[in-house]
Amino acid sequence: MITILGIVLTAAAFLFAVAIYLDEHRRSPESVPGKPLRARKQQRTIALWTSGRFYKALQQFDLYCDQLEGEEVPEDTTDPTKPSRADHLRFAQAVLLTAAVDIVPFSQGKANLFHFADSPGGESRDIVSHILMGPFPPKQILSGANAFRKMTIKSNKKADSVAGECVRLELPQLEKLTKKDNFSGKEIKLGTTHILGIPVEFERMPGVDGYRDAPENLPAAITIDLRIMWMRLVLPVIRRFAYRRCLYICHRLSRYNALINP
Repeated sequence: MITILGIVLTAAAFLFAVAIYLDEHRRSPESVPGKPLRARKQQRTIALWTSGRFYKALQQFDLYCDQLEGEEVPEDTTDPTKPSRADHLRFAQAVLLTAAVDIVPFSQGKANLFHFADSPGGESRDIVSHILMGPFPPKQILSGANAFRKMTIKSNKKADSVAGECVRLELPQLEKLTKKDNFSGKEIKLGTTHILGIPVEFERMPGVDGYRDAPENLPAAITIDLRIMWMRLVLPVIRRFAYRRCLYICHRLSRYNALINP
Protein backbone atom coordinates (compact mmCIF):
# COMPACT_ATOMS: atom_id res chain seq x y z
CA MET A 1 0.00 0.00 0.00
CA ILE A 2 2.83 2.39 0.93
CA THR A 3 4.60 1.53 -2.33
CA ILE A 4 1.51 2.33 -4.39
CA LEU A 5 1.00 5.62 -2.50
CA GLY A 6 4.63 6.57 -3.16
CA ILE A 7 4.26 5.84 -6.87
CA VAL A 8 1.06 7.93 -7.06
CA LEU A 9 2.66 10.89 -5.25
CA THR A 10 5.77 10.70 -7.43
CA ALA A 11 3.66 10.65 -10.60
CA ALA A 12 1.58 13.58 -9.35
CA ALA A 13 4.70 15.57 -8.52
CA PHE A 14 6.15 14.81 -11.97
CA LEU A 15 2.96 15.92 -13.75
CA PHE A 16 2.78 19.08 -11.62
CA ALA A 17 6.39 19.93 -12.50
CA VAL A 18 5.71 19.38 -16.22
CA ALA A 19 2.59 21.58 -16.06
CA ILE A 20 4.54 24.39 -14.39
CA TYR A 21 7.33 24.06 -16.95
CA LEU A 22 4.93 24.25 -19.89
CA ASP A 23 3.05 27.21 -18.38
CA GLU A 24 6.30 29.11 -17.77
CA HIS A 25 7.46 28.62 -21.35
CA ARG A 26 4.23 30.02 -22.79
CA ARG A 27 5.56 33.50 -21.95
CA SER A 28 8.59 35.44 -23.10
CA PRO A 29 10.77 37.20 -20.50
CA GLU A 30 11.21 40.33 -22.63
CA SER A 31 9.27 43.53 -21.97
CA VAL A 32 7.93 44.65 -25.34
CA PRO A 33 6.23 48.07 -25.77
CA GLY A 34 2.51 47.69 -26.42
CA LYS A 35 2.59 43.99 -25.57
CA PRO A 36 2.26 43.49 -21.80
CA LEU A 37 2.94 40.12 -20.25
CA ARG A 38 -0.05 37.76 -20.32
CA ALA A 39 -1.52 36.93 -16.91
CA ARG A 40 -4.83 36.21 -15.17
CA LYS A 41 -7.44 38.97 -15.38
CA GLN A 42 -8.45 38.53 -11.74
CA GLN A 43 -6.15 38.87 -8.76
CA ARG A 44 -6.23 36.14 -6.13
CA THR A 45 -5.84 36.60 -2.39
CA ILE A 46 -2.44 36.30 -0.72
CA ALA A 47 -1.35 32.67 -0.89
CA LEU A 48 -0.27 32.18 2.73
CA TRP A 49 -1.49 34.26 5.68
CA THR A 50 -0.32 34.14 9.26
CA SER A 51 -1.61 36.33 12.08
CA GLY A 52 1.83 37.33 13.34
CA ARG A 53 3.13 38.97 10.16
CA PHE A 54 0.81 41.94 10.74
CA TYR A 55 2.22 42.61 14.20
CA LYS A 56 5.83 42.10 13.12
CA ALA A 57 5.55 44.82 10.47
CA LEU A 58 3.90 47.16 12.98
CA GLN A 59 6.72 46.52 15.44
CA GLN A 60 9.24 47.51 12.77
CA PHE A 61 7.24 50.66 12.05
CA ASP A 62 7.37 51.57 15.75
CA LEU A 63 11.16 51.10 15.78
CA TYR A 64 11.61 53.48 12.83
CA CYS A 65 9.41 56.07 14.56
CA ASP A 66 11.38 55.68 17.80
CA GLN A 67 14.57 56.46 15.89
CA LEU A 68 13.05 59.52 14.26
CA GLU A 69 11.73 60.81 17.58
CA GLY A 70 14.67 59.94 19.80
CA GLU A 71 17.84 60.27 17.74
CA GLU A 72 19.52 62.97 15.69
CA VAL A 73 18.62 61.79 12.21
CA PRO A 74 20.09 64.18 9.60
CA GLU A 75 17.53 66.04 7.51
CA ASP A 76 19.72 65.61 4.45
CA THR A 77 23.04 64.00 3.73
CA THR A 78 25.43 63.82 0.80
CA ASP A 79 26.88 60.55 2.08
CA PRO A 80 25.12 57.70 0.20
CA THR A 81 25.95 55.31 3.06
CA LYS A 82 24.01 57.32 5.67
CA PRO A 83 20.19 57.46 5.57
CA SER A 84 18.46 60.81 5.94
CA ARG A 85 15.22 61.62 7.76
CA ALA A 86 13.35 61.24 4.46
CA ASP A 87 14.83 57.75 4.08
CA HIS A 88 13.67 56.74 7.56
CA LEU A 89 10.17 58.04 6.81
CA ARG A 90 10.15 56.08 3.56
CA PHE A 91 11.21 52.90 5.37
CA ALA A 92 8.48 53.41 7.99
CA GLN A 93 5.89 53.98 5.30
CA ALA A 94 6.89 50.78 3.50
CA VAL A 95 6.53 48.55 6.57
CA LEU A 96 3.20 50.18 7.49
CA LEU A 97 1.81 49.37 4.04
CA THR A 98 3.23 45.85 4.40
CA ALA A 99 1.27 45.47 7.63
CA ALA A 100 -1.87 46.75 5.91
CA VAL A 101 -1.50 44.14 3.16
CA ASP A 102 -1.41 41.37 5.80
CA ILE A 103 -4.32 42.68 7.88
CA VAL A 104 -6.76 39.87 6.94
CA PRO A 105 -6.37 36.62 4.96
CA PHE A 106 -8.72 37.88 2.23
CA SER A 107 -6.30 40.60 1.10
CA GLN A 108 -5.32 40.65 -2.56
CA GLY A 109 -1.90 41.91 -1.51
CA LYS A 110 -2.65 45.54 -2.43
CA ALA A 111 -2.51 48.57 -0.12
CA ASN A 112 -3.10 52.13 -1.33
CA LEU A 113 -2.00 55.20 0.66
CA PHE A 114 -4.07 58.32 -0.12
CA HIS A 115 -2.91 61.93 0.35
CA PHE A 116 -4.84 65.18 0.56
CA ALA A 117 -4.58 66.93 -2.81
CA ASP A 118 -5.86 70.39 -1.88
CA SER A 119 -5.50 73.05 0.80
CA PRO A 120 -7.46 72.79 4.09
CA GLY A 121 -10.43 74.88 5.14
CA GLY A 122 -12.91 74.31 2.33
CA GLU A 123 -16.31 72.64 2.36
CA SER A 124 -14.86 69.66 0.50
CA ARG A 125 -11.49 67.92 0.24
CA ASP A 126 -9.83 65.97 -2.56
CA ILE A 127 -7.64 62.92 -2.04
CA VAL A 128 -5.50 60.98 -4.49
CA SER A 129 -3.46 57.79 -4.27
CA HIS A 130 0.28 58.36 -4.43
CA ILE A 131 1.89 55.42 -2.63
CA LEU A 132 1.13 51.81 -3.57
CA MET A 133 2.02 48.38 -2.28
CA GLY A 134 1.15 45.44 -4.52
CA PRO A 135 0.06 44.76 -8.11
CA PHE A 136 -2.08 47.78 -9.04
CA PRO A 137 -2.79 48.15 -12.79
CA PRO A 138 -2.54 51.71 -14.20
CA LYS A 139 -6.29 51.95 -14.90
CA GLN A 140 -7.06 51.43 -11.21
CA ILE A 141 -4.86 54.35 -10.13
CA LEU A 142 -4.70 56.83 -12.99
CA SER A 143 -7.31 58.98 -14.68
CA GLY A 144 -5.81 58.90 -18.14
CA ALA A 145 -2.04 58.81 -18.43
CA ASN A 146 -1.09 62.01 -16.61
CA ALA A 147 -3.37 62.32 -13.56
CA PHE A 148 -4.30 60.37 -10.45
CA ARG A 149 -7.91 59.40 -9.90
CA LYS A 150 -9.24 62.21 -7.71
CA MET A 151 -11.78 61.39 -5.01
CA THR A 152 -13.82 64.19 -3.41
CA ILE A 153 -15.06 64.27 0.18
CA LYS A 154 -18.07 66.41 1.18
CA SER A 155 -19.17 66.57 4.81
CA ASN A 156 -22.92 66.35 4.06
CA LYS A 157 -22.80 63.63 1.42
CA LYS A 158 -21.64 60.03 1.34
CA ALA A 159 -18.40 59.77 -0.63
CA ASP A 160 -18.32 57.81 -3.88
CA SER A 161 -15.20 55.93 -2.76
CA VAL A 162 -14.43 53.83 0.31
CA ALA A 163 -11.30 55.90 0.89
CA GLY A 164 -13.29 59.13 0.89
CA GLU A 165 -16.06 57.74 3.08
CA CYS A 166 -13.73 56.42 5.79
CA VAL A 167 -12.01 59.84 5.92
CA ARG A 168 -15.36 61.67 6.05
CA LEU A 169 -16.63 59.51 8.92
CA GLU A 170 -13.16 59.21 10.50
CA LEU A 171 -13.92 55.52 11.02
CA PRO A 172 -12.77 52.31 9.28
CA GLN A 173 -15.14 51.13 6.55
CA LEU A 174 -15.53 47.69 4.98
CA GLU A 175 -17.76 47.97 1.93
CA LYS A 176 -18.92 45.56 -0.73
CA LEU A 177 -18.31 46.69 -4.29
CA THR A 178 -21.22 47.01 -6.68
CA LYS A 179 -21.33 48.04 -10.32
CA LYS A 180 -23.31 51.14 -9.32
CA ASP A 181 -20.31 52.66 -7.55
CA ASN A 182 -18.31 55.23 -9.50
CA PHE A 183 -14.93 53.80 -8.51
CA SER A 184 -15.64 50.06 -8.34
CA GLY A 185 -15.86 48.94 -11.97
CA LYS A 186 -12.13 48.42 -12.46
CA GLU A 187 -11.77 46.72 -9.08
CA ILE A 188 -14.60 44.28 -9.82
CA LYS A 189 -12.89 43.20 -13.05
CA LEU A 190 -9.82 42.35 -10.95
CA GLY A 191 -11.89 40.05 -8.74
CA THR A 192 -12.13 42.46 -5.80
CA THR A 193 -15.34 42.00 -3.80
CA HIS A 194 -14.76 44.37 -0.86
CA ILE A 195 -12.53 47.30 0.06
CA LEU A 196 -11.33 48.08 3.57
CA GLY A 197 -10.73 51.79 4.24
CA ILE A 198 -8.57 52.91 7.18
CA PRO A 199 -8.42 56.66 7.96
CA VAL A 200 -5.89 58.71 9.89
CA GLU A 201 -6.97 59.30 13.48
CA PHE A 202 -7.02 63.08 13.29
CA GLU A 203 -7.69 63.75 16.98
CA ARG A 204 -4.26 62.33 17.78
CA MET A 205 -2.53 64.88 15.54
CA PRO A 206 -1.41 68.20 17.07
CA GLY A 207 -3.25 71.20 15.62
CA VAL A 208 -5.57 69.12 13.42
CA ASP A 209 -9.29 68.77 14.18
CA GLY A 210 -10.78 66.56 11.49
CA TYR A 211 -10.03 66.09 7.82
CA ARG A 212 -10.91 69.70 6.89
CA ASP A 213 -7.87 70.98 8.80
CA ALA A 214 -5.35 68.44 7.51
CA PRO A 215 -2.53 70.04 5.46
CA GLU A 216 -2.14 69.35 1.77
CA ASN A 217 -0.01 66.32 0.86
CA LEU A 218 -0.54 64.76 4.29
CA PRO A 219 -1.60 61.06 4.26
CA ALA A 220 -5.36 60.66 4.66
CA ALA A 221 -6.16 56.94 4.56
CA ILE A 222 -5.09 53.48 3.47
CA THR A 223 -7.32 51.11 1.51
CA ILE A 224 -6.86 47.37 1.05
CA ASP A 225 -8.49 45.39 -1.76
CA LEU A 226 -10.17 42.19 -0.54
CA ARG A 227 -11.59 39.12 -2.22
CA ILE A 228 -14.18 37.52 0.07
CA MET A 229 -16.01 34.73 -1.72
CA TRP A 230 -17.29 31.66 0.11
CA MET A 231 -16.68 33.26 3.53
CA ARG A 232 -19.34 35.95 3.06
CA LEU A 233 -21.64 34.09 5.45
CA VAL A 234 -19.35 35.10 8.31
CA LEU A 235 -18.86 38.69 7.10
CA PRO A 236 -19.93 40.18 10.48
CA VAL A 237 -17.08 38.27 12.16
CA ILE A 238 -14.63 39.34 9.45
CA ARG A 239 -15.75 42.96 9.82
CA ARG A 240 -15.29 42.94 13.59
CA PHE A 241 -11.83 41.37 13.29
CA ALA A 242 -10.80 43.79 10.54
CA TYR A 243 -12.03 46.88 12.42
CA ARG A 244 -10.04 45.94 15.51
CA ARG A 245 -6.88 45.57 13.45
CA CYS A 246 -7.63 48.84 11.66
CA LEU A 247 -7.10 50.66 14.96
CA TYR A 248 -3.44 49.66 14.89
CA ILE A 249 -3.08 51.27 11.46
CA CYS A 250 -5.13 54.38 12.39
CA HIS A 251 -2.91 55.15 15.38
CA ARG A 252 0.28 54.66 13.41
CA LEU A 253 -0.88 56.77 10.48
CA SER A 254 -1.40 59.58 12.97
CA ARG A 255 2.07 59.06 14.42
CA TYR A 256 3.54 59.05 10.92
CA ASN A 257 1.72 62.28 10.04
CA ALA A 258 2.99 63.93 13.22
CA LEU A 259 6.53 63.10 12.12
CA ILE A 260 5.91 64.60 8.67
CA ASN A 261 4.13 67.68 9.97
CA PRO A 262 5.48 68.31 13.52
